[in-house]
Amino acid sequence: MSSQQGRYLSGKSYHPSTQANQRKVWEAEQAAAAQASRERERQQMLKAERARFEASAVERGVDVSEIHARDSVSFMYKPPPGFFRDRDAEEKADRERKQEDPRLLTWKDKFPEIRGAPTATGEVKQMDLRVNMLGKVLRGVQCTKCHAWGHKATERECPMRDVLVQADIDRRDREDPLHTMNVAGDTAAASGIIIKEDIVIRGGGDSTHENQRLLPPDPNEDAPAAVVDEDDEAFVRSLTPDERRALLKSLKKKDRKRKRDRPHRKHRHRSRSRSPSHDSAGRRPSKR
Repeated sequence: MSSQQGRYLSGKSYHPSTQANQRKVWEAEQAAAAQASRERERQQMLKAERARFEASAVERGVDVSEIHARDSVSFMYKPPPGFFRDRDAEEKADRERKQEDPRLLTWKDKFPEIRGAPTATGEVKQMDLRVNMLGKVLRGVQCTKCHAWGHKATERECPMRDVLVQADIDRRDREDPLHTMNVAGDTAAASGIIIKEDIVIRGGGDSTHENQRLLPPDPNEDAPAAVVDEDDEAFVRSLTPDERRALLKSLKKKDRKRKRDRPHRKHRHRSRSRSPSHDSAGRRPSKR
């Protein structure tokens, strides 16, 4: 069969490779497996019942046939096999379904105290069910702490009103600036953005280094100029008049050079535009 024929047949409803037919095969296999499981459970229950009959006959000292005859009508007073198992499975599925969607909860599910309360007509609608027994008002609100119905988390009826739950702890951490800064620091450390060395008072680095030592104050640092320049004055006095003139000339030359090398601000001079009524010498021509 060619590929074109295979594609043609796979589009037919009767072809086994279609998704619908594969699903039917899978459902049939699951049903057969469930039937085999039920048969095994029945065999186990039958073996357990026979063992119970034999133990009861040995305990009473009678024949097993008498125990069978006595219990032959006991099925009328017992639920059918698998009744509790199916009921428990249905109740569990119903609880899970209502837990996922709280809108499916009825007033009897929300308030267990009225689950068996008598009503006027037996079955009533949810909108008609308004109970106020023993002064207790039933309200359709759910507490976020204890998850009970009838009150809120901030009301005094809640037994966990003053108890910190995880939601309160998270809100407190969000509103605490110190916790926010600590979390930011931990995040920076986890991402690799962190200072390798702590900044110290001396400016960082090794505190035992030479440039980090504290030196004693210099007595001449804050002294007046007369005290500081005593050595220079003594040196100038020791020079001859010619040496003094040469020293002064050298100092003036260095001062002029320093001023010349200093960058000056360029001033833009406005050029006066001469009127065409004036000549090159600036004289106004005479009228003839």
